[in-house]
Order: sequence, then C-alpha cells, then structure tokens
Amino acid sequence: MAGRPKGGEGREEITAKPETCVLCELSQGESATITEIARAYPHPELLEGYGIAAGVRVVRERTAPQGDPIIFHVEGRLVALRREDAMHVLVRREGPK
Repeated sequence: MAGRPKGGEGREEITAKPETCVLCELSQGESATITEIARAYPHPELLEGYGIAAGVRVVRERTAPQGDPIIFHVEGRLVALRREDAMHVLVRREGPK
C-alpha cells in the first residue's frame, strides 16, 4: 500500500484562523497580539528572553535586505528574529501601528 510522504515529520503545524497568522506573515507596520507559541518549538526560552509571549503586542518594523532576520518592535525594543523562529509564533492581527 502506497502512503503519503512524511515530510515535516515531528513538526507541529499551527493552523491560523482568518484573523490570525504566524508572526513572519505580518506586513511592515502591521501590529498584532501574540496568542501562542507552538508547543513543539525547541527553544521557547529564546523567545521568552526577547519578550515574545502570549498577550504581548508586536509590530513588524522591517526586514533585512536578504529577507532574514525580521525586525519587530516588542515592549519598547527592537527584536530581530529569524523567519524560522517567527514561524512558530501565532498572532491575532490588529492593523497598522
């Protein structure tokens, strides 16, 4: 019996509702509130150290010339996150800052 490929095995998929998305999908200047961090994310302490936690408001400021990292305004400071890390953070969109 032929099965489907198991690509991405071991990764937790976050399914976003229409008003939600993952952090790296915000547009420049768009704000959002963090709703959750994927349980399967291997380095939650990294994000917590940057102030990334449920209930915190973030604004996407800009992106590095090569597209990575992405710069966010988080609790009064600028935080640079790799796209790979930002993909594990689910947010609720609010609009432009």
